[in-house]
Amino acid sequence: MAPPIARLEPSFILAGVPRAGTTALWDALVQNDPNFVAPTTKELNYFNSVGFDTKPKRWYLSQFPRRTQRERLTGDGSCTSCLCPAAASRAAKFSSIKRAIFMVRDEVDRVRSHYLMCVRNERAQRPAKQAVTLPPLAALLEAELRRIARCDATVPPLERFATCYVNASATCRFSSAVLPSTLRKGNRPGCFHLIAASLYALAIAPWVKTLGAANVLVVRKDDLQREPRRTLQNVSAFLGSSHAYPARLRRPPPRPTPRRREGRDVALPPELAERLEAFFAPHREGFRMIVGRERIATTS
Repeated sequence: MAPPIARLEPSFILAGVPRAGTTALWDALVQNDPNFVAPTTKELNYFNSVGFDTKPKRWYLSQFPRRTQRERLTGDGSCTSCLCPAAASRAAKFSSIKRAIFMVRDEVDRVRSHYLMCVRNERAQRPAKQAVTLPPLAALLEAELRRIARCDATVPPLERFATCYVNASATCRFSSAVLPSTLRKGNRPGCFHLIAASLYALAIAPWVKTLGAANVLVVRKDDLQREPRRTLQNVSAFLGSSHAYPARLRRPPPRPTPRRREGRDVALPPELAERLEAFFAPHREGFRMIVGRERIATTS
C-alpha cells in the first residue's frame, strides 16, 4: 500500500485585523491564485483559542489539504489572532509559518463594522424575538476609553496592549467554531475590545518581533478595492506564489450579507466621534512610522 500523501503545512497566517477586508482577500486568493489551496475553514483560531492547549499539532495540521503539486501553498486565515498577545510566539513554534499578513482600514470605520458584526452574531445566537444583549456602540466605546485611560496612567507603554488594552486571558481563549469544546456562551472577547483591534501598531508589534519585518505584509482594504489585481499580485508574490494575474479577475461568489439595521445602537454622538478621531490620530501616525522604520512590506 502506498503511503498517504503528505499534507501541506501553512506557510503564512492572516493575523489581522477583523472587519478590514480579510474575507474578501481570502476569497480572492482562492478564486484567482491556483497555487493557493484553502484549509477546511478560513478561521481555525488555533493560536488564539483554548484549542492550542487541548489540541495537538497534528490536529491543527489535519485541517490543511494534501500536497498534490510542488507549487501549492496554504495558510491560516485567523484574523482575530491580532487580539491575542501570545499568538505570534505560538505560531512561531510551527516552523512552517514564516509570514504574516495584516489587513487594515480606517480605524473608526473598522470599529463600527466590528460592532455590527457582533450584533449580527448575537441575533443569530439568541432565541427568536429575544433582545440583543450588547450595549449600544457608544456605551461600549466610552467604557473602553475609560479602561485605556486608566491603563495609560499606570502601566508602562510597552506593556499596555497585552496587559489592559486587551484581556489576554479572554482573547487567547477565543471561542472557535472548529473546536466545539471551546465554545462558551458570551466568549466573544473581540466585541469588548473594539478600539484595541484598531490599534494596528500595537497589534502588529509581536509579529514583527517574532517573524521579522520583511516577513510581515500590510494590506490596506482601500488598495484591495481600488486596485484588486495589483494588490493580489503583490500578496501572492509575498507568499511565494509565481502566479501571474490576468487583466480580468475571477470574482468570488457573493457571501450572504444580512440587511443592516443600525439604528440608534450604532450612532455616535459628535463629541464622542471627535474624541475617537483625536485618540486614533497618534496611533495612526505611530503605525505609519513603524511601517516605515521597520521597512514592513506594504501593497501600496
